[in-house]
Amino acid sequence: MWDDVAPTTSATAHETLCAVRLLQDEGVISADAREDLAGRSPLEEAIWRVRTAFFQQARDISDRSVLRDVLGEVGLPLAAVEAKVKSGEAMAEACRDIELRDQHGIEGSPTYYLNQGRQKLYGNVGYRVVSANLRELIEQPGHQASWC
Repeated sequence: MWDDVAPTTSATAHETLCAVRLLQDEGVISADAREDLAGRSPLEEAIWRVRTAFFQQARDISDRSVLRDVLGEVGLPLAAVEAKVKSGEAMAEACRDIELRDQHGIEGSPTYYLNQGRQKLYGNVGYRVVSANLRELIEQPGHQASWC
């Protein structure tokens, strides 16, 4: 898949998307779903397009110019994103994500973290397993143990 273009890291994309998330949290960009973005918020669309650039288009998502192009396609305020990266705020946010990953024992993707951490489904889990776990959590009385 990456014979021609092999990104040196995905951390650049993570940091950049953290900058977008910070801007959303601050209200600089909307968190609302938009019809012109297939029902996604600008942050969700940016995440989707970075993944598409990486997995489908084999673009180098470690290259900040590629990320700028992708975010520009979504219509995000590039100067504000770059300011979050330059200030170190986006890196701090990415580091907090790593701390949360370690705290919750997230081993990879996908990981479904349920029931305040008492249940964790990791990897290629069939939809029936996910459905059974969610159904059990929703339907069980709070004082009973889960069967999942």
